Amino acid sequence: MFELGNSITRFRDAGIDALLPGHAATALENGQAHIDKAIAKFDSLTVPRNMME
Repeated sequence: MFELGNSITRFRDAGIDALLPGHAATALENGQAHIDKAIAKFDSLTVPRNMME
């Protein structure tokens, strides 16, 4: 999960228009909006409470 977060944040402010992944759905416009949503999810992740005790 850590590596995935590091990978996606490399695209912060990249201005990407189209997303053409090798799997799942494609986005032919506003690709950066999808990336920004994913980055926001990673930015909001915290350690679960039960793992902090």
